[in-house]
Amino acid sequence: KAAKTLAARNTSLLLRTHITTASLHAVLLLLHFVFGRPASLWKYLLLTSPTLVIEFYFERLGRPRYDAASGSLRSPGEDLDAPGLTEYCWDVLYWTWGCMGAACIFGDYGWWMWVVVPLYSVWLAYTTFMGVKSGLPGAAGMDMGADEGAGQAESKRQKKLEKRGQRVKYRQSTLAGLYQMEPKYPMVAAIIYLFLTDARYIPCITEDTARVKSR
Repeated sequence: KAAKTLAARNTSLLLRTHITTASLHAVLLLLHFVFGRPASLWKYLLLTSPTLVIEFYFERLGRPRYDAASGSLRSPGEDLDAPGLTEYCWDVLYWTWGCMGAACIFGDYGWWMWVVVPLYSVWLAYTTFMGVKSGLPGAAGMDMGADEGAGQAESKRQKKLEKRGQRVKYRQSTLAGLYQMEPKYPMVAAIIYLFLTDARYIPCITEDTARVKSR
């Protein structure tokens, strides 16, 4: 039942499309030869030829096929209301009909409306490409890799801070012991002090010394 419904809808849609196209072409050619409006035939032939290709494509795509002997339905044809390429072809066809009507009223100036078709095609191709690109597994992998890299960098930074904190605690405890042992063992305290006041540790020693003395 669904196949018969689709076949009937496709047949009706194709018939209506062909009649509309033939009527517009007849009116435009009549106005051209009688009133000279639109004046240019080559613009008419160039800009309406894509619709003829589209209708041929629709005919091949959506025309139902029947068995020659029994007359039973073999194939209802593809759905002519399907999204994607079919929808784009309908947009071009309808817009070209509008351009033909504008050319009948305004003359050759009406064909300027057809500029929308290539612009629309470029925009549609770009949005389709970006949608496909964003859905590729590689793109998701790159995002995950970036997140993983950021996590590793954060982990290294955390380890460095923890190591620095342990070093500061060690220096503080060493300085505290140094101040306690200085009266008893001045030579040992002097050697340790010289080692700790190496140029690499001067900033930290200054802070640590102030903290220990404050206690």
